[in-house]
Amino acid sequence: MHRTTRPRRLAMLAVLAMVVSLLAAAPSAASDEGSDFLGDVYQNRGFAGETIRLTGRPALSEASTAAPADIAIDFVSSHKAQFNLTADLVRQLEVEAVLGASHGDARFVRLRQRVDGLRVANAGLVVAIDGAGRVVSVAGPLARGAATGDVAVTAQDALTVAAKAAGARLPAKLPVIESTATTARFENTFAFGVSEPNDALVELVWHPNFNDGSMRLAWAADFEVDGDSWALVYVDAAT
Repeated sequence: MHRTTRPRRLAMLAVLAMVVSLLAAAPSAASDEGSDFLGDVYQNRGFAGETIRLTGRPALSEASTAAPADIAIDFVSSHKAQFNLTADLVRQLEVEAVLGASHGDARFVRLRQRVDGLRVANAGLVVAIDGAGRVVSVAGPLARGAATGDVAVTAQDALTVAAKAAGARLPAKLPVIESTATTARFENTFAFGVSEPNDALVELVWHPNFNDGSMRLAWAADFEVDGDSWALVYVDAAT
């Protein structure tokens, strides 16, 4: 089980914060000679080669008038050899969001990794594109190993375990707002000191181990704990 607690006032900034942290990491100066990248290229791979950080000066690609999402997908697909990506892994990437910069006309395209229809938690790429449609940076971790695990734990049981880990107490049965085989939304009747708490969300995902690239099925429980914090807890779906 893996738990992350975040302040409530920062919850809406989680995705943008991840984008900034990935692109702010200073890459080591290692020339990628022999590729068709535009300009000087600096890259750094960590987590046993699973994390990609690539920056180009002045850019990695030529200017383009295509949509940012198309630019991002086309760039990663056409440079999969340089990223050490297989065609199957490229097909696992889908556009999750296109975010604008706080200043200027740059765009950040978030490519989420999915395997067999399920999201891989914390895995994907962020492609930064300038106002001229040039790719200037690619960053993010990808899971490349075997995906294993069975679903023997229900979404509500997973939420009960997660809430206990976060210090919250759930009633014997929570009102279910909607439920499918891979997602569930519950009325949050347990958040302490909150008059109208947000619903508790539970989603079946792949939880990656970036040290070896493997993935296991897990329930991701995301819920409001009290007036000051939220919790995101991953519970093994088999145990």
